[in-house]
Amino acid sequence: MRFSISIPVLGQADLLPIALASLAAQSEPFDVAILDATRDDSIQSVVLKSGLQVAYNRHGPDGGQADAIAEGWSRVDGDIVAWLCADDYYFPDALKQVAQVFAQDPAADVVFGHAIHINRNGDFLEYFPSIDDPDALRLGCCISQPACFVRRTAITRVGGLDNSRHYTMDWDLWLRLWNSGAKFRFVDAPLAATRVYPETKTLSGGAERYREIWDLLSRYASWPERIRSLIGFKSYDFRHRQTATSSVLGARVFSMVKRLRRSLRKPRVKRSVRGLECWTNRVQKNCEVMVPWWGPNTADRATILADQIEGLDVVIGGYAAHLVPSGTVRTYFTGREICAHSFQTSIPMSKNHLLALELSAAEPWTLYSVSFTG
Repeated sequence: MRFSISIPVLGQADLLPIALASLAAQSEPFDVAILDATRDDSIQSVVLKSGLQVAYNRHGPDGGQADAIAEGWSRVDGDIVAWLCADDYYFPDALKQVAQVFAQDPAADVVFGHAIHINRNGDFLEYFPSIDDPDALRLGCCISQPACFVRRTAITRVGGLDNSRHYTMDWDLWLRLWNSGAKFRFVDAPLAATRVYPETKTLSGGAERYREIWDLLSRYASWPERIRSLIGFKSYDFRHRQTATSSVLGARVFSMVKRLRRSLRKPRVKRSVRGLECWTNRVQKNCEVMVPWWGPNTADRATILADQIEGLDVVIGGYAAHLVPSGTVRTYFTGREICAHSFQTSIPMSKNHLLALELSAAEPWTLYSVSFTG
C-alpha cells in the first residue's frame, strides 16, 4: 500500500516547512507531488531545503487548486490518495493509522478521522469532530479534508475532483463518493491539524463560496435543512473571523445568528472529543489536548488560556506538572473578544513529535486555547 499526496501551493512559504516535516516523518511509503503556482522561487527554495524526496514538482501556473491536486495524483501511482494544503499538517503516524484500517478492511474506500483547529501561529483552538455517520454530509462538510484518505479506484469511479469548484471541491467529492455506495470507515483519533484564520480561502471566500455551498445543499437537502445549514456556515464564519464580532454591531449580529440557528435546528446530543465539548470547548472535568510539534526547536513551555482562575491541574506524560498563573490576557473565542486567565508550565521533551496535555478541574470550565513555544 502506497499513499499519493498532492500539495497545492500558492505562497505560504513560511508555513510549508511544517507541512513537509510532518509528511517526511510518516512511516508509511508515500509519493508527494508539489504543485507550485507561486510566481517567485520561494516555495522551490523551501522544498529544496526540506530534503524531502519529491516524486513530481511543477512550478508554474495551473487551472486552480482542484486542477492542481488532480494533476499531482495523475503523476504518482499510489493506491491511496489525499491532499495536504501548505498551511496544514499531519499528526505523527497518521498514515500508519489509516493504512491499518485499509489493510483490515479491503472493502473500505474512504478512511477519515478527526482534526484539530489551530490558528496561524499553531495554537490549539478546538477539535474538528468528524461525524462517524457520513449521511450527515448532506447538510455540511463534516469530514475534515486533510484527515481524509481515499482509494484511487473509488476516486476514479466517481470522476475525480470537480475542477469548477474553488471552495467546496472536498465536500462535493465526499458526497459523490457516499452516493456512489463507497464504504466509509471512521478513525476516532485526530489525524491532521488545519489552520483557521481570517485570510484562509474558506473564510475569505465571500459570495462565491456561498454560491457553491447553496448549489450542494440544493441537490441533497430539503428547504428547512438548507436554511439551517446556511446559518451554521455563517455561524462558523463569525466564530473564526475574529474581527467580525469585535464591534458592538458584529457581536449583536453573531448573537442573532446563534439564536436563529438554535430555534431552527433539531435538538442534538452534545458531542465531545477527548473531553472537550465540540464547538464550545466546555469541559465537565477532564480533557486531553493533542498537538503535533514540528518546530525547528523542542517545545519546552505551554501557555493555557481558560476561564478557570484556580484549581486547574495538568498532567504531562503521566506526571503532574506545575501550573504558574501569569495574569489575564485579551483573546478571541467563539467570535468575540474575551478576557482569559493565563497559565504557563514547562513541558518535557516530546516523544514522536506529539504534545499531549491532560487538563482537569473540580468544576466545569472552558478552555480557550493552548500554545507551545520552543
